[in-house]
Amino acid sequence: MRGRIGAAMVGMAAALLFAASAGSGEKKSKPPKATVVEGTLIDTKCFSQDPANAGNDHGIGADKIEGCAEACAKMGIPVGLLTPKREVYILITPAEAFAEHMGKTARATGAKVYRGTAIRPDSVQVQGADGAWVPVEFHSMM
Repeated sequence: MRGRIGAAMVGMAAALLFAASAGSGEKKSKPPKATVVEGTLIDTKCFSQDPANAGNDHGIGADKIEGCAEACAKMGIPVGLLTPKREVYILITPAEAFAEHMGKTARATGAKVYRGTAIRPDSVQVQGADGAWVPVEFHSMM
């Protein structure tokens, strides 16, 4: 019995070493190039239902829900950047960090991912009433 267990362990160790050495010769892909995207911070769920919902307050039929985008961001619904060309880029970060800034002009610097439909930001800034850019603090696991 000991011989079988020992042989199995040697076989597993050999397989692991082979797998590790096989991967070392592979080409590593280059990290995506950083880009800057500027637009309006939007609630992607409400915007997907009605493109008029690009601010913080949203219309549902004849009703108006004040602070809808902020509430959605607090619930964790993904936040996007809507560019002047009406392109939407999803921000791959916790949505809650942007709740108080929904509907404001922002710019994100980071890598475009998912075939260019999302941004994994290194930094995000929001434009204040005075026109100055203010950084938004957010946490990332990477």
